[in-house]
Amino acid sequence: MVIPLTGLQVYDNWASVTLTVTALPRDDSYCWDPKAPIRLVNSSVTFTGREVVPTTVAEFLPPTLRKVTIAMPTNPSLAESEAAIQLAAAMTTRYNWVNTDVVVVGLPDGATALPEPAPPQERQIIVKEGPDPGVALQTGPGIPALLITGPGAELTNQTRLLTDPSLAFALSPKAVAGPLAT
Repeated sequence: MVIPLTGLQVYDNWASVTLTVTALPRDDSYCWDPKAPIRLVNSSVTFTGREVVPTTVAEFLPPTLRKVTIAMPTNPSLAESEAAIQLAAAMTTRYNWVNTDVVVVGLPDGATALPEPAPPQERQIIVKEGPDPGVALQTGPGIPALLITGPGAELTNQTRLLTDPSLAFALSPKAVAGPLAT
Protein backbone atom coordinates (compact mmCIF):
# COMPACT_ATOMS: atom_id res chain seq x y z
CA MET A 1 0.00 0.00 0.00
CA VAL A 2 1.34 3.46 -0.89
CA ILE A 3 -0.10 6.54 0.79
CA PRO A 4 0.94 9.77 -0.97
CA LEU A 5 1.59 12.63 1.42
CA THR A 6 1.90 15.39 -1.16
CA GLY A 7 1.01 18.73 0.39
CA LEU A 8 1.09 17.39 3.96
CA GLN A 9 1.60 20.31 6.36
CA VAL A 10 4.27 19.91 9.05
CA TYR A 11 3.85 21.91 12.27
CA ASP A 12 6.55 22.08 14.96
CA ASN A 13 8.23 18.88 13.73
CA TRP A 14 5.04 16.80 13.50
CA ALA A 15 2.31 15.99 11.05
CA SER A 16 -0.99 14.24 11.62
CA VAL A 17 -2.12 11.44 9.34
CA THR A 18 -5.38 9.60 9.98
CA LEU A 19 -5.98 6.20 8.42
CA THR A 20 -9.46 4.70 8.32
CA VAL A 21 -9.72 0.97 7.83
CA THR A 22 -12.73 -0.70 6.30
CA ALA A 23 -12.53 -4.47 6.69
CA LEU A 24 -14.75 -7.30 5.60
CA PRO A 25 -14.62 -10.48 7.68
CA ARG A 26 -13.33 -13.61 5.95
CA ASP A 27 -15.99 -15.73 7.58
CA ASP A 28 -18.86 -15.48 10.06
CA SER A 29 -16.64 -16.32 13.04
CA TYR A 30 -14.93 -12.92 13.12
CA CYS A 31 -16.55 -9.66 14.18
CA TRP A 32 -14.75 -6.48 13.16
CA ASP A 33 -14.57 -3.84 15.91
CA PRO A 34 -13.87 -0.43 14.29
CA LYS A 35 -12.77 0.97 17.67
CA ALA A 36 -10.04 -1.63 18.20
CA PRO A 37 -6.53 -0.48 17.31
CA ILE A 38 -4.75 -1.98 14.35
CA ARG A 39 -1.03 -2.41 13.74
CA LEU A 40 0.88 -1.70 10.58
CA VAL A 41 3.46 -4.49 10.46
CA ASN A 42 6.68 -4.23 8.43
CA SER A 43 5.81 -0.70 7.39
CA SER A 44 8.24 1.94 6.19
CA VAL A 45 8.28 5.56 5.10
CA THR A 46 9.94 6.57 1.86
CA PHE A 47 10.59 10.20 1.00
CA THR A 48 10.88 11.29 -2.60
CA GLY A 49 11.01 14.57 -4.41
CA ARG A 50 13.03 17.73 -3.95
CA GLU A 51 13.44 19.91 -0.92
CA VAL A 52 11.38 23.09 -1.07
CA VAL A 53 13.69 26.11 -1.17
CA PRO A 54 12.72 28.58 1.58
CA THR A 55 11.45 31.95 0.37
CA THR A 56 10.64 33.46 3.77
CA VAL A 57 12.47 33.63 7.10
CA ALA A 58 9.72 31.46 8.63
CA GLU A 59 10.43 28.65 6.13
CA PHE A 60 14.21 28.68 6.62
CA LEU A 61 14.42 25.99 9.33
CA PRO A 62 12.68 22.76 8.24
CA PRO A 63 11.65 19.98 10.65
CA THR A 64 14.80 17.93 10.00
CA LEU A 65 18.32 18.79 8.87
CA ARG A 66 21.61 16.95 8.48
CA LYS A 67 23.78 19.97 9.22
CA VAL A 68 23.64 23.61 10.31
CA THR A 69 26.72 25.72 9.58
CA ILE A 70 27.07 28.94 11.55
CA ALA A 71 29.58 31.35 10.02
CA MET A 72 31.04 34.40 11.75
CA PRO A 73 34.09 36.61 11.10
CA THR A 74 37.45 34.96 11.84
CA ASN A 75 38.15 37.70 14.41
CA PRO A 76 34.66 38.06 15.92
CA SER A 77 33.52 40.79 18.26
CA LEU A 78 32.12 39.84 21.65
CA ALA A 79 28.58 40.34 20.32
CA GLU A 80 29.24 38.06 17.31
CA SER A 81 30.75 35.37 19.57
CA GLU A 82 27.82 35.50 22.01
CA ALA A 83 25.26 35.40 19.21
CA ALA A 84 27.00 32.44 17.52
CA ILE A 85 27.20 30.49 20.81
CA GLN A 86 23.54 31.12 21.61
CA LEU A 87 22.55 30.16 18.07
CA ALA A 88 24.61 26.94 18.17
CA ALA A 89 23.01 25.97 21.48
CA ALA A 90 19.52 26.74 20.13
CA MET A 91 20.09 24.69 16.96
CA THR A 92 21.47 21.78 18.99
CA THR A 93 18.36 21.87 21.17
CA ARG A 94 15.98 22.19 18.22
CA TYR A 95 17.50 19.33 16.20
CA ASN A 96 18.79 17.11 19.02
CA TRP A 97 16.31 14.33 18.24
CA VAL A 98 17.70 13.89 14.70
CA ASN A 99 21.41 14.26 15.53
CA THR A 100 21.96 17.28 13.32
CA ASP A 101 25.59 18.42 13.06
CA VAL A 102 25.99 22.02 14.23
CA VAL A 103 29.34 23.55 13.23
CA VAL A 104 30.81 27.04 13.57
CA VAL A 105 33.20 28.23 10.87
CA GLY A 106 35.11 31.39 10.06
CA LEU A 107 33.76 33.77 7.45
CA PRO A 108 36.22 35.13 4.86
CA ASP A 109 37.22 38.74 5.56
CA GLY A 110 34.60 41.23 4.36
CA ALA A 111 32.21 38.47 3.22
CA THR A 112 28.56 38.15 4.14
CA ALA A 113 28.20 34.64 2.70
CA LEU A 114 30.14 31.40 2.52
CA PRO A 115 31.79 30.57 -0.82
CA GLU A 116 29.50 27.60 -1.58
CA PRO A 117 25.73 27.40 -1.04
CA ALA A 118 24.35 24.79 1.32
CA PRO A 119 23.39 21.45 -0.21
CA PRO A 120 19.90 20.00 0.39
CA GLN A 121 19.07 19.18 4.01
CA GLU A 122 21.69 21.66 5.25
CA ARG A 123 21.48 25.31 6.25
CA GLN A 124 24.01 28.14 6.53
CA ILE A 125 23.53 30.99 9.00
CA ILE A 126 25.85 34.00 8.92
CA VAL A 127 26.22 36.04 12.12
CA LYS A 128 27.80 39.45 11.52
CA GLU A 129 27.62 42.80 13.25
CA GLY A 130 26.20 45.59 11.13
CA PRO A 131 24.32 48.87 11.46
CA ASP A 132 20.90 47.52 10.45
CA PRO A 133 19.33 44.84 12.68
CA GLY A 134 17.51 41.98 11.00
CA VAL A 135 17.36 38.43 9.78
CA ALA A 136 17.37 38.05 5.99
CA LEU A 137 17.53 35.33 3.37
CA GLN A 138 20.41 35.74 0.94
CA THR A 139 19.29 34.81 -2.52
CA GLY A 140 21.57 32.94 -4.87
CA PRO A 141 21.95 29.48 -6.35
CA GLY A 142 20.63 26.59 -4.27
CA ILE A 143 19.42 26.89 -0.68
CA PRO A 144 19.68 30.51 0.50
CA ALA A 145 21.76 31.37 3.56
CA LEU A 146 20.35 33.37 6.44
CA LEU A 147 22.17 36.58 7.41
CA ILE A 148 21.70 37.79 10.98
CA THR A 149 22.92 41.34 11.55
CA GLY A 150 22.67 44.09 14.11
CA PRO A 151 24.81 46.42 16.19
CA GLY A 152 26.27 45.09 19.47
CA ALA A 153 23.74 43.47 21.81
CA GLU A 154 21.02 43.84 19.16
CA LEU A 155 22.73 41.01 17.25
CA THR A 156 21.81 38.55 20.00
CA ASN A 157 18.21 39.79 19.97
CA GLN A 158 17.97 39.13 16.24
CA THR A 159 19.41 35.64 16.78
CA ARG A 160 16.67 34.86 19.30
CA LEU A 161 14.04 35.22 16.58
CA LEU A 162 14.97 31.74 15.30
CA THR A 163 13.80 30.18 18.58
CA ASP A 164 10.83 32.45 19.24
CA PRO A 165 7.25 31.37 18.41
CA SER A 166 6.85 34.63 16.46
CA LEU A 167 9.17 33.15 13.80
CA ALA A 168 6.04 31.68 12.21
CA PHE A 169 4.95 35.25 11.37
CA ALA A 170 8.17 36.14 9.52
CA LEU A 171 6.49 35.73 6.13
CA SER A 172 8.94 37.75 4.04
CA PRO A 173 12.60 37.33 3.07
CA LYS A 174 13.61 39.77 5.83
CA ALA A 175 12.41 40.21 9.41
CA VAL A 176 13.46 42.33 12.36
CA ALA A 177 13.00 41.07 15.90
CA GLY A 178 11.74 43.64 18.38
CA PRO A 179 8.70 45.62 19.39
CA LEU A 180 6.12 46.49 16.77
CA ALA A 181 6.50 49.93 15.25
CA THR A 182 3.39 52.05 15.04
